Amino acid sequence: MNKSVKSMDVLHRKEILETWLESFYASYPDAARVLLKTENDPFSNPVGSTIRRSLENILNCAAEGGLPESIRGSLDDIIRIRAVQGYSPSEAVSFLFNLRKTVYDYLVQKDTCAVSIAEMSELDAWIDSVIALGFDIYMECRESLFSLKINEIKKSALRVE
Repeated sequence: MNKSVKSMDVLHRKEILETWLESFYASYPDAARVLLKTENDPFSNPVGSTIRRSLENILNCAAEGGLPESIRGSLDDIIRIRAVQGYSPSEAVSFLFNLRKTVYDYLVQKDTCAVSIAEMSELDAWIDSVIALGFDIYMECRESLFSLKINEIKKSALRVE
């Protein structure tokens, strides 16, 4: 994707980000959702801070037409959290599907129909690429977790002997 989505200026991005964050938080139980949303200090709430920062990076990259690989770190941060929390692969990357819905809903709600079909098609292709990358990252995270578990089992078995 070489072009940006012109309709996502900075003001739109802020509104889209807040809506996208709400849909992201909805995947958590009530108590966790409250903590993630209300505590902004990165030391008191590192997960919430990471989620906000990463989603903002992803949205900015989408709006500016950046390469999906350029947000690998942001994707890794979020997906690693979700992999450790035991989310399934589809649940771990579902927030990326929500990005598409959030942008479309925002454009329809604000009656911003000045978006061309080509722009929306590029955004769709970009999101699809990011979702594929997200699945790859999820699998890498799960492989790392399983390797750690196997190594711990081996260590504990050696201690028993």
